[in-house]
Amino acid sequence: MHRNHTGWLLMLGTSLTAFQSLGQSLTLNQVVEQSVRQYPFLKSKQAEVSSAERRLQASRTELLPSVIVQDQYNYATSNSLNNSFFPNEGTNISTSGGVRANAISQASFGSYASASIEWRAITFGRVNANISVAKADLQRSQVDYENELFQHQVRTIDAYLLLLINQKLVQIQRSNLDRAQTFKRVVDAGVRSGMRAGVDSSLATAEAVRARLLLLSSQQQEQVQRLRLSELAGQLQSNMRVDSMSFYTALPNGNFVSDSLSPKNPTLQLFQSQINLSAARSLATQRSGMPLFRWLASGMRGVLDSPIYREIFSRVINSTA
Repeated sequence: MHRNHTGWLLMLGTSLTAFQSLGQSLTLNQVVEQSVRQYPFLKSKQAEVSSAERRLQASRTELLPSVIVQDQYNYATSNSLNNSFFPNEGTNISTSGGVRANAISQASFGSYASASIEWRAITFGRVNANISVAKADLQRSQVDYENELFQHQVRTIDAYLLLLINQKLVQIQRSNLDRAQTFKRVVDAGVRSGMRAGVDSSLATAEAVRARLLLLSSQQQEQVQRLRLSELAGQLQSNMRVDSMSFYTALPNGNFVSDSLSPKNPTLQLFQSQINLSAARSLATQRSGMPLFRWLASGMRGVLDSPIYREIFSRVINSTA
């Protein structure tokens, strides 16, 4: 019995929470904040900024020396490539023997280990140019996000204001329908009493039908605009309510100076960042043809277990003894 009461209380609390969420009206600032926080396309732009930051970190690692360590084991004939099968990015010399006149099919095991430290000491600006490209790409990604954020806020505010206008239009068309129906009742009463012609009743009926059609059309436009606003807010809701009272009673005041040529314009900043990125890539392309001076230190060891090689080594030792 206690479990049943608990279940009813949970259902009642959920219903009250849902009712409060449905009855709550959202102000313009709340809608804009929700749209910035939940809109999927803005999240993808934020992911692009994070990706550009990781690319910048990766480009800076080119200033550091690289350490490569490997240990490999092979099993092959002496006609194949023994031991250093993997050249460790080209820094190791192959330890394989030369080409023989007669093929030897006996296989043997071999092992090879190496460690190398490489540092690009002098790059003539190649690494710095690549870092500049990564920085310009990061700046372009950030400005692109800010521009998209600004454009999305403009679209959200426009949808919010259009929804308020459509709500007012619905109220006006509803009042117009009440007026047309009242006028129709008066005309119908005059026709029944013989004080008006029958054609007046038909005209009044047509006017009432026209008023009802205008009301339905305005309600449809209001619902479409409501769905568009909820889509821009990042959560599709067919019953989203906006706070019209606070907007009409407290209009925004202040001196707003509009300047489309301001350097703070997000669109202009986006185009400027694209120009900077193109210039950085052009410089990196020019520096890519410059030579590199590297400092390289490496160590290696190898073991080969083959009776054929032992016989060859013993013959060489006996001939020199």
